[in-house]
Order: sequence, then structure tokens, then C-alpha cells
Amino acid sequence: MKIDSTWHTYHTVWLSTVIILFTFGIWWLVDSAAHRMKPLPPIKRRNASLVPSPTPIEMPTPTVDKRRVWDTYKSDKMQIYFTYPTTFRVDETANKITVLLDYPERPMRYMYIEKTKNEDIQEFLDLKMGSSLKDENIKEMNIVTTRLPDDFIANRNVQVYETNEGWETPGPIRTVIIPTNEGAYVIKMNYSNLKPEEQASSSPLDVDYVSGFNAILNTLSIFEVNPTKPVYDETFYKSLNMTAFGFTFDYPGYWYMNINGDQSLELYDPSYGNSNCRGDCPVFFMGFSAEPLENDVDIKTEIQSRYEGYKELTFETVTTDKQITFTKVTGTPGGTYYHLFTIHNNKLYTISVGAGANAMLIDPTDPETKNDLEKFNKSLNSFRFLQ
Repeated sequence: MKIDSTWHTYHTVWLSTVIILFTFGIWWLVDSAAHRMKPLPPIKRRNASLVPSPTPIEMPTPTVDKRRVWDTYKSDKMQIYFTYPTTFRVDETANKITVLLDYPERPMRYMYIEKTKNEDIQEFLDLKMGSSLKDENIKEMNIVTTRLPDDFIANRNVQVYETNEGWETPGPIRTVIIPTNEGAYVIKMNYSNLKPEEQASSSPLDVDYVSGFNAILNTLSIFEVNPTKPVYDETFYKSLNMTAFGFTFDYPGYWYMNINGDQSLELYDPSYGNSNCRGDCPVFFMGFSAEPLENDVDIKTEIQSRYEGYKELTFETVTTDKQITFTKVTGTPGGTYYHLFTIHNNKLYTISVGAGANAMLIDPTDPETKNDLEKFNKSLNSFRFLQ
């Protein structure tokens, strides 16, 4: 067969080109791989000694303050319940509840709650406020108990005592006596967060016992089958010297107080009404306030501007035993019988009194209310300015 020379020449050139291109491709791939495998040159730093090495950041491990976790303990036998830190342990025997941390991991601290008869604690009940009693049964130590001002716990007036030290536990030891219709609850607790061997250096413990025990007292409730209304000493009065307000007065010692900054305070009778009431309960209160005035004002004009729109206001001038003159105003809104206003040292002083529930007034001729109004008048007549 005869082959066309032109076609043969063309075929030869095409085949040679393919071989050349294939050979070049193999060479390029090998050369590129060789370059990629060469190590990179080191990075040149201007001054390596001036570049600090990174400091590792230690992230703190989150901790949970177990003292803020609380549980509730209820004793049907002792007829009480309270909340307590879950780090504490609660044990109960015949007529005694003990709240403590396990010993000896930490220095011994405890709270005892016992039921007792009045004759078993008569020497404490007979102790006058501010007086002390020495324990003559323990000769090795000078153990002295002093009666402190009364307090209000578990919805009743309680007596409070403090002992300087204990027989086997560090002092001071706080004792609270809560009266009942069958005797009393006696609560004793170590009232210190200091280590026993370092009392003088004020070295604290890692557990705030005092706050824990106080929280138990603040949440303590007694549920008697036949609850009786607590009996208060109505002849006992305290003197309140309020420097920030600029006045002083006497008030029933068992009333509790609510102070609002340096301008006002209220006093409430805890024995008023039904002690088992919950919610909007009747209260008897008296309030005191001192408000600075920017300019000299006419007291009646100032009062009318504060109660603008109340046309039933009546004004009367009264003078106390301390010869302080007040403007008595009745017909104001809310659960208040009346307000007393006076201006002294460029301050407007207001004294209020009232009894009611949910802004509804109680009849002032009600025997219980009338009795508290007499207490208010006694406080009012003791009111005087400090300067």
C-alpha cells in the first residue's frame, strides 16, 4: 500500500510534540515537589528579648457557698420549725434540738433548743435587765451571765442573756428564753466566730456561725395547739435618742421599730390585733419624721399644699408637757387618725398615729386601740428636741 507522504510528516510532528510536552510536565512536577519539601527559613525578629512570652491565664474554679443553701426543719414533738444552713446538722432527742457542725473537723459551735419549766430557769427570769448572775457551781472559772435588752422572736417578746464563757466551749454564749403557755423554750448558742485559742487576736473561723444562728432565730416559728397571746410588760419604756433626726422620746419597750434612713421611723405594737393573722392584718403605729425646709414657710400653708384637694382637713393647736406646740391635722388620707406638725431649726417635724388594715381605720374607741392611744400620748409628751 502506498502511504501519503504529507500525512506521514504531519503524524510524526504531532507525536513528537506530545512526547516533548509529557516530558516537560514530568520534570515540572518533580521540581515543584522538591521545592515544597525544603524547610522555610526562620523568621527574623528585630529583638527577640523584647518580645515577652505569653503568660498562661489561670481561670478560677467556680465555688458554691454552701452556707447560702438552706433547708427547713420541723419538729412536731417540739412544735417548732425553722430554716438552717444545710452545712449544719440537726439532731433531736427527747426535749432538745441541737444544730451544729460535725466536731472535731472545726472548733465546737452549737445551738441548743430545749423545752423547760419556768421553775427550772427562775433565777434567769428574775434577773433584771442589765444585771448579772455568777455561776457559783463552777469554781475553776469566772462564769457570769448578764441580761440584755429584750427582743422579739417567734412573734413574741423574749428575754436575752449573754454568758462570758462556757465550761467546754468558747464564749460568749447567747441565751434566748421564749415564753409559752406551758413554760418556755430555752435557746443557747455560741455567739462568736473566733477560734477558741485565738480570741484575743480576733482570728475568724471559716464558717459564719453567728449569721447562721441569727437566721435560725429569725425564721423560728412555734405552732401551739392552743396558742395564747403573749403577755408584755406595758410599764417598760425605752428612751430613743435620735441624733440624726434631732429629737428624743420614750416609747413602749416591746414595740418594734422600722427606721428609714435619716428622715423617718415607725413604731408598731406587736401585741395589737390577732397574733395568728396573716396578710393584711390590723396594726397600730406611730411615725416620726424630720424634713429640711428650703425657706421659711407658713406651716398651715405648707400642710394645705401637701394635701391639696382634701377639703375635710381640720386644724387644731396642741401643746405637749415639754411645751412644744404642734398643729394637729385630721382628715388626711390613709389609716391615720391625725398628724402633728411643727417647725424647728428650719425642719418640718411630723408625728403621726393610726390603727387600721389596708388603709381602713379602726374605731379609736375600741378598747385595745384606746389603750395604745394612751401609750402614744405618753410618748408624745416625752418628745423633745436635742437642740
